[in-house]
Amino acid sequence: GSLAPMSGLNIIPSRNPSAIWRSIDGEVVVIEPSQSKKGNPRIRLLNETASRIWELMDEEKNLSEIAEVICQEFMVTYQEAVLDMKEFVSYLRKRQLIVLNK
Repeated sequence: GSLAPMSGLNIIPSRNPSAIWRSIDGEVVVIEPSQSKKGNPRIRLLNETASRIWELMDEEKNLSEIAEVICQEFMVTYQEAVLDMKEFVSYLRKRQLIVLNK
């Protein structure tokens, strides 16, 4: 299920090792594996904030720690960082690009 707005922040996200991605000039390009056998992979260019969140998913930082970095680097409130991050995390989970570890 989805995470409640301010709960589950101790979860540590990790990128799917089979996800193909590159960082180019501060923006991350991710190739989503196809969800069907006939489908083609999709290439996604992440915006600056999403790129930074992706890079911070290093299997060491939990969601709360990632939100704190986003606050400092992008001058947003902690709550804004958490809401944006949870939306992005949900997107990544649906596409099997990350795994959430407790």
